[in-house]
Amino acid sequence: MKWKIALVLVLVLSMLTVAFSGCVEEEVVVTPAPPLAPRVEAASTPTPKPVSIPLPTHQHISQPAPTNTSTQAQGESNLDLGPLKFSGEGTLITPPFKLESGTYIFRMKNDGSSNFTVLLLNDKHVEWCGCYEYITAVPVNTIGPFDGVKTVEISDSGNYILDIDAEEGQWSIIIEKP
Repeated sequence: MKWKIALVLVLVLSMLTVAFSGCVEEEVVVTPAPPLAPRVEAASTPTPKPVSIPLPTHQHISQPAPTNTSTQAQGESNLDLGPLKFSGEGTLITPPFKLESGTYIFRMKNDGSSNFTVLLLNDKHVEWCGCYEYITAVPVNTIGPFDGVKTVEISDSGNYILDIDAEEGQWSIIIEKP
């Protein structure tokens, strides 16, 4: 019976030793830091003035919109713009072009592998501010090569522009009546 008590006592002491083995505090030795070197002040240098760096802006293409006019028999003027064609590479804003209210077909191609976005804006908002509330339509917003057609409904006649963002590759856009 004494040996059972001794065995239990050894087990309890072993468990206590394991449990409290990480609690022993080690003595911390503090050594004084070396004295600081004397402070040397640099000669006063003039602060450079800020430099104004112009931000890159969209390129503008000088491609006038076609203006073919025909007169009907009764003397009424009928404006037939024919197809509008734009092409290029990179990011740019087109010059303003006239669109009458109605339905238009946008035929768009891009051979780049990055972002390709075309925004149609009323030219009252030519000063692009990044405010999406001024966008009339987004004919395309994709990544990678694109060759497609989108129908866009124009509710107000007026001058419009295209804001084209093509990070790489050649693109072309044709706008025509159906």
